[in-house]
Amino acid sequence: MLSRIVFPLRQQIRNARHCQNITEIQVLTSRTACSSCAATYGNRDRSRPTDYNNSAILPENKFVTVKSSFPRCLSSEAAITAIEKRDRYLELHHEGQVFTIPYMWLRDHCRCSHCFNEETGQKNVSHKISGIGASGVELEEFGTTLKILWEDGHKTEYSVQWLVDNSYSTESKKKTIPLLWDSAKIHSEPMPVVDYESYKTSETGIRETMYNLLRYGFSVVEGVPTSPQDTEEVVLNLNFVEETLFGKMFYIMPNNERPDTAYTNTELGAHNDTCYFTAPIGVMALHCLMHDGTGGETLLVDGFQVAEKLRQEDPAAFTNLTNQIVPHEYVEEGFHIHSHGRVLTIHPASKEMENIRFNPYDMAPLDTIPPNEVEQFYKDYKKLTKLIYDPANSFWFKLHPGMLVFINNWRVLHGRASFTGKRVLSGAYIPYHDWMSKARVAGLV
Repeated sequence: MLSRIVFPLRQQIRNARHCQNITEIQVLTSRTACSSCAATYGNRDRSRPTDYNNSAILPENKFVTVKSSFPRCLSSEAAITAIEKRDRYLELHHEGQVFTIPYMWLRDHCRCSHCFNEETGQKNVSHKISGIGASGVELEEFGTTLKILWEDGHKTEYSVQWLVDNSYSTESKKKTIPLLWDSAKIHSEPMPVVDYESYKTSETGIRETMYNLLRYGFSVVEGVPTSPQDTEEVVLNLNFVEETLFGKMFYIMPNNERPDTAYTNTELGAHNDTCYFTAPIGVMALHCLMHDGTGGETLLVDGFQVAEKLRQEDPAAFTNLTNQIVPHEYVEEGFHIHSHGRVLTIHPASKEMENIRFNPYDMAPLDTIPPNEVEQFYKDYKKLTKLIYDPANSFWFKLHPGMLVFINNWRVLHGRASFTGKRVLSGAYIPYHDWMSKARVAGLV
């Protein structure tokens, strides 16, 4: 039985027109050509006409059509796109992945002018979706466009790349792959540093900073003038500031101004900030203005790396920490902030790490876990804590005056060594969704 056709072999195309057992058509969407086709047609030349109609009829009026003006070759460099029509869904085969896309989903995500408003970027809401059976399915434009004719006569057109980007998949869709690091790994990498002048005067410097935050979880700007005004200017170049109970800008020095260990000169263990917010802050900026003593080295720990290590060593403990809800709080005169959240949050489809919320300093009374599950929770939390405090997972460096570090607070934990003398940091918070929006617009997410 002929069940698959690979273009551009002309005899296969001719045979396809007459075969009633075809259930799948596969199309090569190559950007290059093999040596034979390159010699005959010229590499990347898509203007040369062909003398055949690349279409095939499938049983029970099911059809997939591929229209092209270039005879594609079976090149090892080609990316193959295939469509297989099922009763309730389509299977899209693209670059080694298989996407199962229900017809209901496809109809709901129709991007025609009747269903979607291009000006607002919003759906034209309809509570009634009819005729979801697909009477015709068609691939065009070198396999990059999918067209569907619905049973009720409605027509929909999708970019295959849009479907790949937006359909359910257990594979990662990240454009910037995080480099998970421990102490040895991060020391083998170049320090993610951006020069202040580059950061201040070019989009390249901002883009590199966002890339570093996604890739490593932190980024340093070197050579920043040591004034609070310059701290704010650097932060605003990246994104607007999230104002909290600490103000728009805040200053950390050992003056016990607030009931927080950060406002002392004692050691501060690795933790995430604002776990007591429903959505913890996205990026924290810390700018060293002065230090006339010793110590005070900055500690960073890749929370995603230790979480993945826990997943490998004890999958049950990892799963438990993705399920249990833990309370955190911040209390001072005039404020009592309280929220609930998971210690580890993973993507619902790919299961990749999305957020770590670890701050034993701010953990509130544990009233969210049933008594019969408390002991297991503490055992699993202790395993994560041990990995976080393991020196093999720690990265220490000195934040000298003029250095500003951006920390991806949803991923990287921070702390510091005890110190002597006067040490003054100015800082600010950036909201998570807003800086991620900027990174997404830049094509980094």
